[in-house]
Amino acid sequence: MRVPTTPLLSPRERGESEQTPPDPAASQTPPNPPVNGGGSESGLPPPAGGIRGVGTFGPEDVFDYIYAVFHCPTYRTRYAEFLKIDFPRVPLTSDAALFRKLVELGGRLVKLHLLEDDPETPPYPAASQTPPNPPVNGGGSESGLPPLAGGQRGVGSGTEAGSRVSISYPARGDHTVEKVRYVDNDRQVWINGKQYFEGVPPDVWEFHIGGYQVAEKWLKDRKGRTLSSEDREHYRKIIAALRETIALMKEIDAAIPAWPIE
Repeated sequence: MRVPTTPLLSPRERGESEQTPPDPAASQTPPNPPVNGGGSESGLPPPAGGIRGVGTFGPEDVFDYIYAVFHCPTYRTRYAEFLKIDFPRVPLTSDAALFRKLVELGGRLVKLHLLEDDPETPPYPAASQTPPNPPVNGGGSESGLPPLAGGQRGVGSGTEAGSRVSISYPARGDHTVEKVRYVDNDRQVWINGKQYFEGVPPDVWEFHIGGYQVAEKWLKDRKGRTLSSEDREHYRKIIAALRETIALMKEIDAAIPAWPIE
């Protein structure tokens, strides 16, 4: 490939013939053109306007669809043996409504895993401000992570919508990660002898991605470190995202009526 060494010289000064640059308007194509003129013959009409835009179909939609399928529990169990020996294969659907639904659910998963969408955004602007609901056990003034308002997700147990426990970090201390352990009955993740995160369901604690137990590994990788307020908030977001991921995986499973996908 020819690499220009004098990019600031004109073609004439470099001894090259000048060429008329192409018309950008004539050479460019729409960023996300409708499928087959809007999808009337494709069997996969473009998603609803609320997903990627009215009458358009783009690569992000395909990615979100694939992301949803790969997070379907039935897909993972049904094709478990194949996934051990080969790259995953994507089953395609001819059902436009199912495609749109999986694009929507997959898009929500992507935002969660990029931590762009916090399912439990605190109702107060900054961690330094006093939250509307007092912290658990009367603490939290030095935790940097007050508990979330119960009204956002409801107080209860489990990962189903409407029965979530707020994630809190109520005890005072130096925030140093010494020994990570999980207390199942209390749903607490301890980082040292005094401090812990509370409201972590067992299925969230046990959740694995790529062979790693996410909630445990993140803390163990920081053993000996002092967690800043940003670190503690980041861990809270991870736990919230994992909890929402489990709920969305169940939604994806329920959205697919039968296997193989048709």
